[in-house]
Amino acid sequence: MGVEMLGKAQEMRTSMSDPESFGVREIDELLGGGVIPGATYIVEFEQGTEEYALVVAYLNEALRKVELTSLVVFDLPYQHIMKNLEKFGFNYSRALNSGSMLVSDLYKEVHTPDGKTGPIYTSGDLKNPGAILEHYNMKAAAIEGRRIEGKFSRTRSVLISLSSYLMNFKFDDAYRLLRAGNNVVKEKGEVALGLLNSEMFDKRAISAFESLCDGVILLTLKDIDGKFQRFIRVKKSPLPNFYSEEVPYDIVGNSPSFPASFGSPPTLPTTRSEIATLDDVSRKILSELQKDGRKTYEELGKDVGYTGMAIKKRMTDLSRRGLIKVSALLNVPKMNMCLAATLLEVASAEELNLLVNRLKNCPRVVNMFTTVGGYNTIVMSVAEDQDTLQSFSLKQFSLQSNKGIKRADYFPVANAHYSAHFLVRNYFEDRKADIAPCRSNCRTCQRYQDNKCVGCPATRWYKGNL
Repeated sequence: MGVEMLGKAQEMRTSMSDPESFGVREIDELLGGGVIPGATYIVEFEQGTEEYALVVAYLNEALRKVELTSLVVFDLPYQHIMKNLEKFGFNYSRALNSGSMLVSDLYKEVHTPDGKTGPIYTSGDLKNPGAILEHYNMKAAAIEGRRIEGKFSRTRSVLISLSSYLMNFKFDDAYRLLRAGNNVVKEKGEVALGLLNSEMFDKRAISAFESLCDGVILLTLKDIDGKFQRFIRVKKSPLPNFYSEEVPYDIVGNSPSFPASFGSPPTLPTTRSEIATLDDVSRKILSELQKDGRKTYEELGKDVGYTGMAIKKRMTDLSRRGLIKVSALLNVPKMNMCLAATLLEVASAEELNLLVNRLKNCPRVVNMFTTVGGYNTIVMSVAEDQDTLQSFSLKQFSLQSNKGIKRADYFPVANAHYSAHFLVRNYFEDRKADIAPCRSNCRTCQRYQDNKCVGCPATRWYKGNL
C-alpha cells in the first residue's frame, strides 16, 4: 500500500510540473507556463472586466485539444451564458453537438434526460447541499462514461457565477462543498476554473475561498488619465516561488495591450460630413410613424409618394445605420405607475462605470444619462407605486450603501407633458430569478416584507401588476 501511495504521489508531482496552455500565450506566461492538471483556479473579477472573454480563451483551447468541457451555470439560464460566450468567439453549438461539452443548468428546475450528446440538465436547488452533492456525483459519472468511450483524456470545468453559489449557502456549507469539488479535480487530474465577483464579498470570505484554490487570477479596472483600463495579475499559483506582475490585457484580441477606453464619453463627429443626416423622404416617413407606428409600408408609401417596397428598403437602411429603432412604449399614467428622476454626483469614472453595469439589466431603469456639471449622472426610473419607487431609490442610490455616490437628489415626476409613453424595459422581467439583476434579495428586504415594495419584476418574489 505504501509503495502504491508513493507512486501516486510521484505521478501527481509529475503532472503538476507539466503546465498546459490556457489558450492565450501571454496568459500562459503570467501563469508560469499555463494551467496545471489537477489544480483549481478562481478568477476574481470586477464589473466591466469582460470575464467571459477569459473563459472563452480557456474553453476554445479545450476544444482545440479535444478535451471534455464541463460547464456549471448558477444564476442565469445557460442559453444566456452561451450567447455571452458566443460574443467572444466560442462555438457552443459545435461543442454541444459533438458531445465535447456537458452543461449543468442549476438556474431553474428543469427535467430533461441526458443523452450521448448535448448538455445535462439538473433540478436546481442551490439551498440544498445534499442536492448539489448528488448533482456532482451524477456529473462525475457522466464525465467518467465519456472518458471510458475513449474520446476524451482530460476535463476542463468552469463554474459560471460562483458568487451566487456561495451566497445561497451558509459559509460552512459552501466551504465544504467547494473543498469536496477540489478533491475530485485533484483525483481526476482535471483543471477547474471558477468565476467570483470580488465586489460581492468581504475580504475575510474571499481570503477563505482563495485558500481552497491552487491558483487565483485577478481581473481589475483602473482609471488612467480619465480612461478605464483592464489589468490581469496572478495572485496565487500552484507553482512554487511564483510571482506575477500586474499587466494590461485585451483578451478579445489575444494580446495584452491597453484596450480602447470604455465608460467615457464617445468621440463626437468633428466635421459636418461625418454627421448622419435625414433627407425629406426619411423625415416624412418618421413623422408619419410617430403619429401611427402601426402603418404598413403601403400606407406610408401613399403618404410619401413612394411604393411600399421602396419604403421597406428605406426603413431597412435607416435601421441598419442605427438611426431608428422600432420598439413598444408603455403608457405609464394609464398603468397608474410612477416616474422619478434621480440626480447623482458620482465620485469617479470607475464608480460610475460600476453603477452603470449594476443597473444595466434593471427593469426599473428607463434610462441613464451622464452629464457635465455638479451632478454627473441622471437616472430615470419607474415603479408601480410611490412606496416601491422610494424603496428602489433608497436601495440603489443611498449614500450609505454606495461608497461612490457623494450626493443624490430624488425627484418624483408629477406629470409627463407631450407624451405619456415610455420605454419600460419589460424584456428583463423573466420572473424566475431568486436574486435581482442588481444583486438585491427581495425576500430578505424589510420594506418588501412590510409591503412597502412589490419587489423586482425580474424575480419570482414580484407581487406587482406588470
